[in-house]
Amino acid sequence: MASIRFDDSQFPLVVTEWPDGEITDAELEQWIAKCTAGWPRGRQITLHLGMRATGLTSLQRKRMSEFAKTNERMLAKVIVATAIVADSPVVRGIITAINWLAPPPYAQRVFARRGEAETWLREQLAADRAA
Repeated sequence: MASIRFDDSQFPLVVTEWPDGEITDAELEQWIAKCTAGWPRGRQITLHLGMRATGLTSLQRKRMSEFAKTNERMLAKVIVATAIVADSPVVRGIITAINWLAPPPYAQRVFARRGEAETWLREQLAADRAA
């Protein structure tokens, strides 16, 4: 089994690196717990690296969807923006289509390269702080 890497050492930038392989349900729950534990720290920008079409089971995708719905107000309050980096054009297209159908309660964009994603996130954070 692969593992999710969670790094909040550069807060307000919070980075999640998704593994190549499958993850366990317990590991997904641990990742959710780490994310929510950081909410009291304040507004943040999040970067997701290595998103793939596979890796999460249908039940894990459902769990993430339920988590987002249940916590929509808090996510809108805490997350300034999220950038997703995916090297596959197909995955980027899938994520974009999902966002059109069910937009998150914060700005979110999909990128092919990490540098572009981080630049956009920092711009979003600066705009948020200026508002």
